[in-house]
Amino acid sequence: MEGGVHESRDCLLVVFALLVGVAVGPVGATHDEAPCAHVTLLFARGSGQPLDFREAPRFFEKVTARLDGVSVNAYELGTEAHDGAAYPAVDLDFKNLVEADASWTGFLGGQYRASVAEGVTELSAYLSGRAAECPDEVLVIGGYSQGAQVVGDALPGLDIGIRSRVAFVPLFGDPKLYLPEGGGVFPPACGGKDFSPWRRGNVSCFTDNGILEARNPYVPSDIENRVGSWCDRNDPICNNSLADFAVSAHSLYADDGAEMDEAAREVAAAIAARLPADQAESIDTSIFVLAAGAEGIDVAFVIDTTGSMSGEIGAAVSVADQVGTAVVDIKGRVALTEYRDAFDAFVAEVRTPLTTDVGLFRTSLEALNASGGGDSPEALLTALMTTFDSLAWTPGATKAAVVLTDAGYHDPDVANGWTLADVVARSLEIDPVNVYPVVPDSLVATYAPLAEGTAGQVIVNTGETALALTQAFETVASRPVVVFPFDEYFAAPGDDVVFEVFAYDIDSEIELFEWDFDADGVVDALTTEPSATYVYDEPFSGLVEVRAYSADGGIGRSGVNRSLRHRSG
Repeated sequence: MEGGVHESRDCLLVVFALLVGVAVGPVGATHDEAPCAHVTLLFARGSGQPLDFREAPRFFEKVTARLDGVSVNAYELGTEAHDGAAYPAVDLDFKNLVEADASWTGFLGGQYRASVAEGVTELSAYLSGRAAECPDEVLVIGGYSQGAQVVGDALPGLDIGIRSRVAFVPLFGDPKLYLPEGGGVFPPACGGKDFSPWRRGNVSCFTDNGILEARNPYVPSDIENRVGSWCDRNDPICNNSLADFAVSAHSLYADDGAEMDEAAREVAAAIAARLPADQAESIDTSIFVLAAGAEGIDVAFVIDTTGSMSGEIGAAVSVADQVGTAVVDIKGRVALTEYRDAFDAFVAEVRTPLTTDVGLFRTSLEALNASGGGDSPEALLTALMTTFDSLAWTPGATKAAVVLTDAGYHDPDVANGWTLADVVARSLEIDPVNVYPVVPDSLVATYAPLAEGTAGQVIVNTGETALALTQAFETVASRPVVVFPFDEYFAAPGDDVVFEVFAYDIDSEIELFEWDFDADGVVDALTTEPSATYVYDEPFSGLVEVRAYSADGGIGRSGVNRSLRHRSG
């Protein structure tokens, strides 16, 4: 294994095992050397990590960046000995540890348990001493991987008076994760119910414990609403899946825009809730991610290159750097598909896969050549299906296809029979992909069903193609974001299922949610909150769709698989 609270106080201690950063006293100083501060950060690192490694400084940086005007003292667990203990974060091959039957109870297991125990001793001693010398400070304690286990194991032994001063406890990739809602034949989590208050991340609804089984109770009951335990669906350490080692996300929590950045916002909000209003107002608790999903934003440009499109292609090249860079700047990728008509030398080809290489995207645009085409409608439906099926879309990312054309489309497509209904259904299956046609005013009515069916928007090209493409990207980047917590829900017929989505709009308010519980195009429920409950009377396996409507006219859309099966026995 690799490496809200509402009481106001005059001072604040946030404990996150961190070594570097802006501090009132020397970083790593003992509790009696570092002056009392508004915030103290303490963080417990993962197995085999040296002090001042990736996760600790990242979280320290992201938290302190939000704490304008708040003094900070930092301490990383293991920096010094306290009560004779200094957390060693012992190194080991965790996969071998759990695969070999004797290892967990043998030498390797003993080394690991001793490392955790020493971390618990140091953490408890440090906080006890610090709390005695700085009685007005408040605590927040965090850790990653083995360090998350250290923090979780230490919490029950802390004096309840110290725990009452904890503002927040963020944990990442905890091998002792406990999610009881993930257990059973039909786990409550898979029906959207009974979530543990500490559940964070996109962990599977079938996960009920980490790879070292569960710490039960996971945390003391008096603090459970102030704990967030982030687990990625592809993290074998907290998700308890040896199969996930091949695509392990265990080392990705400190990536740009990933879980540690998300946790920093929640920590800042917890800090703000404990400070006097005049201090709290300077703390940044905003969501930094622009209109990107949990994993960023993927935008595919689908361009008609039949004979009449020469001028539009030139305009697209002129804004390639601007638009491509803007996508990448919000943790995104761009792709390019070229299409013509059924009887041309080719119908539709992906020229650039999804990439962060803006230069490659521009080069592919520059290589486009307008020619061919027969009748006015072109093979757009084939182009969209090719784009949908050929690109390696990022799970959890916001997805869009921006179409640039001056012609209509065949429905069904002459090339292979694809229909508009096929394209709309496929767009939803891919998490979904929203389509934004950039077309002349005369084609708005033609493209409205495609845009509406995929929760995109028609962008009118008045002849200023570069401007229209820029507007299309801005529309994509400012729309509401809607994300289901799971890829698939699973329950028995007759059980109520709670669908709750994460939804936000960076520059407007979401006013309405439309729910289609079988994706048949008929709205089954309207809510003003991002949740709805539904009962399936018969077995059903298919898609569920939700659309979010913002006050400024933006539309966000998301889909998820839904499976219902009869209970066995």
